Amino acid sequence: MVNATAPDFICVPANNQFSTTTLSVFTDTNGDGSGTATGTAPYTYALNDGTANFDGTNFQTSNTFELVDTGSVQNLIVTVRDANGCESSHSLAVSPPDDLTFNFMIDPLSCDATGVSVNPGGITVIIDQGPGNYEVELLPLGSGTPLLSGGTDRVVFPISTPGDYIFAVRDLAAGGCTFLTPVVSMPEYNTISADIAEVRPVSCFGGSDGQISLEVSGYSGVYTFEVFSRDNTGAETSTGVTGSFDTNAPINSPEIISGVPAGNLVVRIEATDFPYCDTVSNSTTVRAPDRPLTLSAVQTTDVSCALPGRGEITATADGGWGNYQYRLTAPDGTTVLVDYPNTENIFDALDAGLYTLEVQDAFGCNSTTQIDLPLPDPISASMQVAQPLQCNNDNDGAVEAFNIVGGQGTGNYLFQLNRIADGSTSGLQTTPYFGSLSAGTYTITIFDGWDCSFTTAPITIEDPEVVIAELVELQPPGCGDEGRMLLTVTNPEPGVDYFYRRSGTTDPFLPFGSGLVSVEITEDILVDPGPFQYDVQNSNGCPFERSNQISLDPAAPLVINLDLTGATINCAGEATGIIRSEAFGGIGNYQYYLLNSDAAGVPNNSNTVRGQQDSGIFRNLNPGTYYVYAQSGGCQAISPPIIIEPRPPLVLDYFEVVMSSCTGAANGQIILEASGGTGQIRYSISDTLSEFFEGDDPTEPNRKTFNDLAARQYDIIIQDELGCTITRTVTIQEPMPLVASLGASAPETCLGDDDGYIELSVVGGTAPYFTSVNSLEDADFEQNDNLRIDNLAGGETYTIFIRDSAGCQTQVIVPVGIGVNIQPDIQIAYGCSGIFPTNTVYVTLADESMADLLLYSLDVDDINLATTERQYGNLTPGKHILYIYHANGCVNPVEFELEDYQPLMLEAEKTGPNELTARAEGGFGDYRFTFNGEDLGSQNVFRISQTMEVDIMVEDAQGCIARLVMPFEFNEMPDIPDYFTPDGDNLNEEWFVNNADLFAAIDVKIYDRYGRVVAELKEVPKWDGTYNGSPLPTGDYWYVVNVNNDANQRYVGHFTLVR
Repeated sequence: MVNATAPDFICVPANNQFSTTTLSVFTDTNGDGSGTATGTAPYTYALNDGTANFDGTNFQTSNTFELVDTGSVQNLIVTVRDANGCESSHSLAVSPPDDLTFNFMIDPLSCDATGVSVNPGGITVIIDQGPGNYEVELLPLGSGTPLLSGGTDRVVFPISTPGDYIFAVRDLAAGGCTFLTPVVSMPEYNTISADIAEVRPVSCFGGSDGQISLEVSGYSGVYTFEVFSRDNTGAETSTGVTGSFDTNAPINSPEIISGVPAGNLVVRIEATDFPYCDTVSNSTTVRAPDRPLTLSAVQTTDVSCALPGRGEITATADGGWGNYQYRLTAPDGTTVLVDYPNTENIFDALDAGLYTLEVQDAFGCNSTTQIDLPLPDPISASMQVAQPLQCNNDNDGAVEAFNIVGGQGTGNYLFQLNRIADGSTSGLQTTPYFGSLSAGTYTITIFDGWDCSFTTAPITIEDPEVVIAELVELQPPGCGDEGRMLLTVTNPEPGVDYFYRRSGTTDPFLPFGSGLVSVEITEDILVDPGPFQYDVQNSNGCPFERSNQISLDPAAPLVINLDLTGATINCAGEATGIIRSEAFGGIGNYQYYLLNSDAAGVPNNSNTVRGQQDSGIFRNLNPGTYYVYAQSGGCQAISPPIIIEPRPPLVLDYFEVVMSSCTGAANGQIILEASGGTGQIRYSISDTLSEFFEGDDPTEPNRKTFNDLAARQYDIIIQDELGCTITRTVTIQEPMPLVASLGASAPETCLGDDDGYIELSVVGGTAPYFTSVNSLEDADFEQNDNLRIDNLAGGETYTIFIRDSAGCQTQVIVPVGIGVNIQPDIQIAYGCSGIFPTNTVYVTLADESMADLLLYSLDVDDINLATTERQYGNLTPGKHILYIYHANGCVNPVEFELEDYQPLMLEAEKTGPNELTARAEGGFGDYRFTFNGEDLGSQNVFRISQTMEVDIMVEDAQGCIARLVMPFEFNEMPDIPDYFTPDGDNLNEEWFVNNADLFAAIDVKIYDRYGRVVAELKEVPKWDGTYNGSPLPTGDYWYVVNVNNDANQRYVGHFTLVR
């Protein structure tokens, strides 16, 4: 015979958590060690608690086992083996002890004065068991200092971080056992957020009249705001725009902030109500024109002299938002000749004067310029002598006007000759030529048909001089040569030939030669020692004049003087050396040669660099060694050696041309790098070729980059200190202008379909193209080869930004029409016919005005089968689709589902000694039960204390009724449920003895897995599955029911809590 007992669990503070008890096993007849021993000693004992350590196979000599609380009922089997190997077992259940339970109060967190950091809150832990001596510590243990309750039932823990917390509560007055609280949540406090977006761009370049929307969420109350501008590095600068709004009294939804500048903006928010937190919005870009609105004007037609009112102005606007309109104000400053909204930029039929021209763009920005229309260009002309006089005191001269411009123009001029000396004038003529004039000073006055006139500067017809002849010695006699003389007319007239003869003779005149004004004369002084003089006459037949008289003397020795100042090379590869030489002595008529050797003493084919020339100057020489050889008749001389040294070359090492990225953009580049030459290398570019620049970087002094260049042709000069140059002519290209327009668009078909689309037409720029919808953020641009934007919501106006591969940008603004909004409402009405359910489906429209445009088809998507019918009865249960067709092609499929309601059925069974349970199925639910005429509502269990027939009726939500009559036999025994489901669905939420009202003195205790009493039903009639206010987990729980009747009945068992 075996028996086992265990007292209640007690707490062991050293274990910090677990309670223990000692299980004692007895083999005597009384089962407590006081009776007669059974079996044969000695005994060994084994325990089976379902674990590996105690599985019932490990026997020990001690009859006691220490049990540790597991938190649930422990079902144990004790086995005793005696000396003969006989075994006997005993089963028992040990329940867990009771725990402390808790409640909590939360003091929420908020932001401190900075609006960012936390202002701590707190969690108050309240022990349901009332005041005591408790020590409370935040898990994990050891992470902070425990707090004491000081004889109260609560402890306040300061909390600075949102999250879930668990506390360990130690009951110091009850042995020091520790109990864990459930999870307590400190809610988030800093939930405020702000979202901004552009509402209106800035009107004018540099302005600050933009608007943004501001939507604050996660906060209720008054807040202040300040708008900041954020640059590419993230640095923020206040725009000075501030204010406040109240989420509980909004002005707009979302709120509108006005007066902001263009740029990348953020808004900083400061909450002035609890929890006083600050936040920063997203960033948004407020657009503005990329450059100021400018206006230029040019005169494209002149104003006439006699007929004003023919002037014309052409205006050109640039920058701003485009869509230009023009206004023209007269020179008086008040009269508006052409007013807005005029888009024509050419203004004609204008008088001379100062006009004011204004332009206005799409957002109302203005620009003004003035232009002066002067009178026509004045007539101007030059005057020249067309025919000089032939001889002194003749009258065969002529003058004419030429280079005539201005006024009314060629073919409209008349000419008048004016003589200055006596003030006389000629008559008007159509030609500018006047002949048969004597010597004097004249002007010509020119008239045109516009009454414009001009008088030339005076010009004089000179009286010809008499011929002046000069005789000079060219070559004295010597070195075996004859003497030579040169007879020259020093005041020759163009087109006149001259003749000569020896003075004092009657010899015939000899010609100088056609067109010649000098003649060489040779005389042998051994035959004719001189002196010499000659008569000279011109071909006009004027009287001859006599030259001066000279004599010929013998020549001096021939010598060569050198000037080597220019005997250097300026630039490598150039022949810039100059040797200047001059011979003296001899007989004149010096001839010079340049030789590369003096070995032969005279010029020959191998040593001659430059052949015979009259000048002793030799230019364009390469580096080398040279000799000058001079010859004068039979006289000759040669110079010492002359050395010309070479120079290092100037070399262009690197040359690159970078084209402009966009049409009109001045961002082209020319990159150069040179080496060699002499001294510092400098660079020049048109239009400032007279200005030279050194390299950009001292570490690379010979590398130069010309930036910000517009597309056109440029001249480049590279030059060293000696002026050695390299020139290049280069052209910076630019792409065609990027031009975009709307190709096609379509609205939504149905409201919310988001199937609108836009097709663009783009030309120019540099393909491929990239598009972005309503955004200038780089990340939002995507390559769009077909230039189509799909899936667009209707009722919106989209700004489509287009960029090419070079970053050039344009935009197109396109509205997309809104789709049809059918807005059907499916209404289902359920009814009842006896116990059988019925249904009727109705379709109503939010906008009944479109009813004539709609057709309906049930469960078949075929417009050919569609009708105008919109009421359907007794449809099969399950899912249906009603297809609604609009005349524009919009199809709106509406799904609805009919419940599969079954006929209302009722059955009942005896579920306890004094309990009858009715069960209804089918129908429309929400059953109401009546037992013997007593309406129990949704309660379907009827308790009976006598044997009888029970009339049962059930009625569902639609009024369907089913009924039955059932005989019932009463048995006196507690009706204990096997499970309950406290899951919040209001079904089987509590556990209790169903017929407890039949037993006046009944008491019930419920134990959890720790052996703790979690409920006593003397204190409460029903148990809701909680312990100290906290829900207990799913699992098995034990009950002890004492009927406390004459038979002293006791019932022990377990049931299941299911969540």
